[in-house]
Amino acid sequence: MKTLFKLLPQTIIIACLVLIKISTYAQDNITLGPSLPLTKMTSAEYQKFIAKLNEFNASKLDPAVEDVFKDVLRKVSVAELLAGAHIVFQDGGALYERMKALSGAYNRSSSSSHYPKIEFPTEELKEKYFTQYGIDIPVLGHVLFGARPSKNDPNQIQSWLQFESHGVDLANLPHHLLSFIQHKLYGYQVGPLGTCPYTEKWVNPTERVRNPEQYGSEIIVE
Repeated sequence: MKTLFKLLPQTIIIACLVLIKISTYAQDNITLGPSLPLTKMTSAEYQKFIAKLNEFNASKLDPAVEDVFKDVLRKVSVAELLAGAHIVFQDGGALYERMKALSGAYNRSSSSSHYPKIEFPTEELKEKYFTQYGIDIPVLGHVLFGARPSKNDPNQIQSWLQFESHGVDLANLPHHLLSFIQHKLYGYQVGPLGTCPYTEKWVNPTERVRNPEQYGSEIIVE
């Protein structure tokens, strides 16, 4: 017990430092709140946003990856994508199959908090679609993707993806964990260039009401 009381001040100090770090990180990198980033950015933040996009455009991206995101951007906006929106495609799993074949894709099932209790109607569908994958994107961080059964018809598979501010390699893992803490605290998605409320986890991100029987306020496209 004495040892516990001796450690208590140190624990409080560490907790305060972590909260300060989270606060600083949020102020420097993202806009917390329900709006998409372009509606809340200051002039300086907007210039940073544009500079980041220009840096990304100048980077060398795998042509196959580039083709995928060109197709995705025909259905959602850049702001939604880069704010980390959880985007669901009613495509029978086609995008999932296409993306997992990309050379940079790697297994993320053990490091993802999304769909932890997902159930597929058959073992065949589970074997084919259960695994989640990630791809590191130059300059813009990381994209996580997977597949899920439709809540209206479990035999119909939907692809899903979301941009994340950082990947899960050793260099980026501390930043990834900070983003995860922000996500848990505020209920918002944390993308490379902003935040948004479009997540499958929360029925109402503002009130942070969890309902495991429903999907949340994700973006669903054809």
